[in-house]
Amino acid sequence: MLAVSAYSIAVVVYSQRRRGDRWQDQAILFALSASTLLGLGLGYDLQTTILSIVSWAVIAALVLSSISHEIARRASGNNTDPVDTEEGFFEVKL
Repeated sequence: MLAVSAYSIAVVVYSQRRRGDRWQDQAILFALSASTLLGLGLGYDLQTTILSIVSWAVIAALVLSSISHEIARRASGNNTDPVDTEEGFFEVKL
């Protein structure tokens, strides 16, 4: 249970940090749908599909999304990382 919680928190935090990607939600939804259908189509049970195939598909979608945006950002000549320009996402102001 702890591993599932840690995974979920990591995916949510990472996707929130990369909010500049307007296609990220669609990429995650596609990864969830396609990997679930693929796993069930290959004969795996739902639990195995969700815990094994879907989790890796979501990680792959996030990584590919980040890589593609980094390539596009560098190709356009924009050297400012959108994450660096955000104002203290995790800062605690006292």
